[in-house]
Amino acid sequence: FTATGGDGVDDPDRLAARAMAETLGLRTVEVGVSETGEPPLDRWRRMIRTLGVPLGTPNEIAINALAEAVRDAGVKVAVSGEGADELLGGYEPVLRVVAAIAATGPSAESAAAALLDIVSWIAPSRQVGLLSESWREAIDGHSGLVMETANAIESGGSPSEPRSYLHWLQQVNLTGLLSRLNHAGMLASVEARPPFADRRVAETVARIATEDLFTVPADLNKPSATKIALRRAFAGRLPAEILGRPKASFPTPFAPWAIQMLEDQSVQEHLEPLLASETLKALRRSIRRDEDVEQISPMLAWPLANLGAWSVETGLPLVP
Repeated sequence: FTATGGDGVDDPDRLAARAMAETLGLRTVEVGVSETGEPPLDRWRRMIRTLGVPLGTPNEIAINALAEAVRDAGVKVAVSGEGADELLGGYEPVLRVVAAIAATGPSAESAAAALLDIVSWIAPSRQVGLLSESWREAIDGHSGLVMETANAIESGGSPSEPRSYLHWLQQVNLTGLLSRLNHAGMLASVEARPPFADRRVAETVARIATEDLFTVPADLNKPSATKIALRRAFAGRLPAEILGRPKASFPTPFAPWAIQMLEDQSVQEHLEPLLASETLKALRRSIRRDEDVEQISPMLAWPLANLGAWSVETGLPLVP
């Protein structure tokens, strides 16, 4: 079973899934996320309403659609691939970021602050002008989040070593991924089992040398090598086009979904306690597509739409 996103035609996931199915002698079931009986925005709202929390990433919408197709085929348990990137060093863009941070010889706290400012949906440094005064005071510079991130990095070793940041990915990113996988699957009564996240796999990977997991060249024009041990292990056993694939995000068209959600007047109204007044005015002008206003960034549109929809669906106000 594989989900397809984007236009469903020029989709590398679809091609790779077909090649893998052919290798294994299996048939593949393709699920177009935007083509299911429940429109993506309706599914998004239902998931928030049922779970009682905002979605962590747009991929949850795709996972839930996929899980329903698995269930409808009479399958109750499915194997999923979560954990490989966090354990074996598969996030090429993130690895470049952490390598650059590690090269500065940072303290754990400064490394955490730099990391959060780059990888967050809304960078902490941008939140000063975006959020209302009450929220800025409540967040208090994200001191708690910075310390949590710093501790996760330090648990892996020195902040000056890129390998240490894999522990942050495992403790924070992977934990969130597994939770979201479980929620999105169980909403369709499907149990997802991620073998890469097995404790014994993690213990084995911890004994593998960093250079056998990933390398990040100093020359930014050269590609990084990721999940080296895994690619070597399956060389000659899997199609070359799968072994050589770089890391890529699932092509969920979340930007137009988010903008469409923000066009809902009730969502805009529920965002009022969260945003500075000027930010809210700019958001509304952007949604109206005023010619003199810069269009909203997808990285900003998704979390705002998600929080606004959560407030609408739960009836809980966005107050600190």
